[in-house]
Amino acid sequence: MSNKCPGFGIFVSIAAAGAVTGALTSWGASLLFLKDMPLFVSFAAGGGAALIVLLALGAAVILPSLKQCRSSFSKIAVMGKVFEASSEAVVITDQNNHIIDVNPAFTQITGYTKQEVLGKDPGVMKSDRHDPEFYRQMWEEINRDGGWQGEVWDLRKDGQPYPKWLAIRTLKGSDGKITKHIGVFSDITPVKESEELHEFLAHYDSLTHLPNRALFNDRLREAMAQADKTDLMVAVLLIDLDRFKYINDTVGHAAGDVMLKATGERIQSCVRKSDTVARIGGDEFAAILTGVARDRTAISVAKKIVDAMHPIVKAGHHELRTTASVGLTFYPVDGDKPRLLLKNAEIAMYHAKEAGHNTYRVFTDEMQAKVKERMRVESNLRQAIERDELVLHYQPQVDLKTGRMCGMEALIRRQESDWLVPPGVFIPVAEETGLIMEIEDWTLREACSQVKQWVDEGLEPVRVAVNISATHFNSPNFVRDIEGVLGATGLSPSLLEVELTERVIMHQAEEVTKKINELKGMGLCLSIDDFGTGYSSLSYLKSFKVDKLKIDYSFIKDLIEGPESGGATIVRAIISLAHNLGFSVIAEGVEKKEQLDFLIKEGCDEVQGFYFSFPLPSDKFHKLLKENKPFPLSTTDGL
Repeated sequence: MSNKCPGFGIFVSIAAAGAVTGALTSWGASLLFLKDMPLFVSFAAGGGAALIVLLALGAAVILPSLKQCRSSFSKIAVMGKVFEASSEAVVITDQNNHIIDVNPAFTQITGYTKQEVLGKDPGVMKSDRHDPEFYRQMWEEINRDGGWQGEVWDLRKDGQPYPKWLAIRTLKGSDGKITKHIGVFSDITPVKESEELHEFLAHYDSLTHLPNRALFNDRLREAMAQADKTDLMVAVLLIDLDRFKYINDTVGHAAGDVMLKATGERIQSCVRKSDTVARIGGDEFAAILTGVARDRTAISVAKKIVDAMHPIVKAGHHELRTTASVGLTFYPVDGDKPRLLLKNAEIAMYHAKEAGHNTYRVFTDEMQAKVKERMRVESNLRQAIERDELVLHYQPQVDLKTGRMCGMEALIRRQESDWLVPPGVFIPVAEETGLIMEIEDWTLREACSQVKQWVDEGLEPVRVAVNISATHFNSPNFVRDIEGVLGATGLSPSLLEVELTERVIMHQAEEVTKKINELKGMGLCLSIDDFGTGYSSLSYLKSFKVDKLKIDYSFIKDLIEGPESGGATIVRAIISLAHNLGFSVIAEGVEKKEQLDFLIKEGCDEVQGFYFSFPLPSDKFHKLLKENKPFPLSTTDGL
């Protein structure tokens, strides 16, 4: 047996367990008590064979004792290998708590070698995470119960604090006094990091590292409770980025993330450190301003936030611009619960968007009344869809060269009791709630089915125009949906016209171009509705294979002011531009003879409006088709 027995440290614990009892003096000579039988074990200094002298033992006892000895030392050797190979650190101290042995795992975890810690108190490695009372209680339990276990923060050799799970047991001699302490510990840094990450994600946004909605609500409740003790208010600001979806769709989510991080930082720069800024949704942020004496203080912050959004944000090679709409509410004036304050702030924020974005609004009772009315409209609209109360009316489109009907527009109405609700009342609500998709699907099928029925009756084939919203057009299955409608109804594609607004075609140019080309390939007619009210790019217009531009009613209305009015100038420019690009032009909202005369003179191709006909229900429009008469274009034509 080597004079450097591999199991010394662990042997002590085995001895304490009762297999071997005794007092180890050195590996040169040891006095052991094996099952209460004294053995004097001597090891040669050079590591030769052991000479074992048995004192005052009968022959009957000697052989069993020798067998026990060999078995015990075999166990010691095994335990020694376990001691060396263990992934948990083991440190052994004497009765004075001075280190007498450590295993390799101790060095791996702490950074200290065995030679660096021998003879030292393990307390040299403690951190400042625990106060003296912590250690007093720990040692009290060790001395009283013979052991202790728990989480301890210590320092590695490089000074880095780390958490460990430590278990300490005491070893006692035959006299009952503590002779050794054995500490076994493992580095629980990964566990703590996982716990901290879980805790962080439960209360903070992983992208911006701002508080999330849950923590925001907690802090708002705290702020409200504090405000109850004073005469001051709490302001809640809800900030929503304008057109953020466009950024995500055009330059990607990575660039969008850069914008969100920049937004959080900009909002923080506008408030005090004692205030809270949170990200509570995709592109929604919120702020809590405490100790607000006057509403204009919070309004000033809202203005700063709106202005702070204006500078360019660089994301790779992209330069991003956006604006923000902000809604404000105050506690206790506008609500007594976090949910209600946020809801009212959202109402105010949407009013800021309706005002043109890039501004703020303070919540008022009038806003709440409008919300209730909108909720009523939404509820009625859902009922109308379920009860099949939507109807289509058709308005003729007239060729200004022949006076004949060259098309019609399908216009949706909602039957409510004995009157028709105009689309301006419910279409905006349908777009906001997502019901517009269902409504437009129904409109397409109904219009195509009706026109096919008229064609089958032998009436003059007339193309029907259907308005399509941005939400519907941008849906991935839009082209397939059109194909499905045409296939189901049997209508020729040449008899369907899809009207798109400028807002639809000016975003995601590549995807829009692809869809327009697919629709044109099917044989559909495409027109741009409300032309002149958006932000058209002439280069885009030239690249899109559309057939027709529709001049918005707002410009046609101004024509009654005379041929030199601003509206007249715009209409002339649109007609000239469209013809130069190879498009035909249709004017909507023609109600007066002066408007018609001007449009004929300037070369407009088609018109529609009350001058010729109101939108008609299908039975009356059927009669109009059956008569197949040209519309008079002047008073001499019999109008």
